[in-house]
Amino acid sequence: FKNKFDYSITVQDGLDTQKTLVPPMILQPFAENAIWHGLMHKNESGTLTISVGINEQQLLCVFDDNGVGRKAAATLEDTSIDKKKSHGMLVTGKRLEIFNDNANGKNGINIIDKTDMNGMGIGTRVEVLLALKTVS
Repeated sequence: FKNKFDYSITVQDGLDTQKTLVPPMILQPFAENAIWHGLMHKNESGTLTISVGINEQQLLCVFDDNGVGRKAAATLEDTSIDKKKSHGMLVTGKRLEIFNDNANGKNGINIIDKTDMNGMGIGTRVEVLLALKTVS
């Protein structure tokens, strides 16, 4: 993806990244999906913004891209010669369900399809909420 997209990662001021716990391999599939399914299909350069902060005693991780959108990506991938089935989101969803058993249901995923005034996909925003856990 040489020069195919720019990215930024921001962390809320005051969030101690050394003491905040995130289950392994929970966030990676969202960044990967934004790149492979949203930004890869753009003709021009795209942008991926990742932000991490605290929202009402939950860790809020947001992945926001200006890719082609999920509907267009699905159409393009259906016509592709390389029709690999992605299981990252399914596996991550199941892992979050398991973590919910120990977090009183404070984990979740919210996917927002961004569209222009004509209803065309202009990217995807994924919000991942995790129970806020820290080490002393």
